[in-house]
Amino acid sequence: MRNAFTSLLLIVSVLWAPIVWAGEPVNRKVPCPLGGKRIKVVETQGCSMGSSVAMSLRRLSSCDFVTRMPICDREAFPVYREFSKDEVKRLKGIVKTDWYQNARSQSRYLRAYLVERELATYSEEGMFWLLQNGHFYDSKNTFGNEVYFSEFRDAANAYLKQAEAQDKKLILLAAAFARVHTTDPRKALTMLDSARRIDTPEVPFFDQYLELVRACVENPNAKKCAPNTIIEIK
Repeated sequence: MRNAFTSLLLIVSVLWAPIVWAGEPVNRKVPCPLGGKRIKVVETQGCSMGSSVAMSLRRLSSCDFVTRMPICDREAFPVYREFSKDEVKRLKGIVKTDWYQNARSQSRYLRAYLVERELATYSEEGMFWLLQNGHFYDSKNTFGNEVYFSEFRDAANAYLKQAEAQDKKLILLAAAFARVHTTDPRKALTMLDSARRIDTPEVPFFDQYLELVRACVENPNAKKCAPNTIIEIK
């Protein structure tokens, strides 16, 4: 069985990886699928992971300096993956839709999710992680955003239907922490109770994290409950 927590170790990814030593920053220009203008980004080939994690579940690494999902000048389009020629043709129509234009004021991760929902190449797991990455790397525009949480909740529920036990617990914990930062944080308790019933002795951090999130339900604005607060994995 795949260890669900390894997903946090694999979050760091680059679209065009140069041949360099792991952890070494490299400046590159990558093409925007709309208009062809090249975007300046910072990349690296690999990372080493630390023993600390943020309350958002973002694992700290040696390559936190890399560019996360660059944005095109044209239509504020998020470059979250490479696109085929046929997909680029579809993108030109997608960015003109009302729903895309309305999403321009939202997180780039939400725009990426909505675009990918139209293109339909990601699995339920991939769609979940697309939005969870927004929690990792764009916390100020994702946590506490009711529109974002609504889409995240749907993505989490879709992934829950097919996930294995460890993955289910991780999904529920991530969703509970996101719920804590909405207008009704007490609804996180139901998710935490469901997560508690899933036994994952091989990943003791899950139960440690569960109690940290539970402590945030009554006081979500506490410093210890901020998405970027760092906790030590016991």
